[in-house]
Amino acid sequence: MSQAALAAAMRAYGWKWSQPTVAAIEKGDRGLKLAEAEALVAILRLENVEELLDRPIDTLIMNARERLDSERHAIQDAARRFYDAQLSLARVLDEATARHNMPFEPDDGSEWKYHLLATPEGGIKYVAPTQRMTPEDLDDSVGPWTRMLAGSAYGTASREGDLGAEATYPAE
Repeated sequence: MSQAALAAAMRAYGWKWSQPTVAAIEKGDRGLKLAEAEALVAILRLENVEELLDRPIDTLIMNARERLDSERHAIQDAARRFYDAQLSLARVLDEATARHNMPFEPDDGSEWKYHLLATPEGGIKYVAPTQRMTPEDLDDSVGPWTRMLAGSAYGTASREGDLGAEATYPAE
């Protein structure tokens, strides 16, 4: 059933639903009232409200993968902004050096050199996952995919970082 058709059916039950309402509920941006859920059960010809809660594993996997893809793109966008900001700093320092005879030389060991040689990866490695998880932390109830994650960079970062803490960078 399309979102528009479902919204029309819900309006027939007295609910002020539109296609964007259906989309917001599907995405989890809007909650569902129990009375609305009862109308949905009738419209979708389900046995009971609990059937609305059962989500196919394919949907769960797809949603988790989409979230991961979205976060990866956000990291890539942040890295681009980092490099843009780094270039902006270099240009300002060049201008200050040329126009104002400021002592900003790349080899002087100043903090500017540290900032200009930094990488996004250098900052990311100081951000630990929110759950400590290394192979030795796992018991027999953990599945093979979580075990693989624990043996990857996630496990290394969770072992080295301060879980949940703000990122801090060493003065190098």
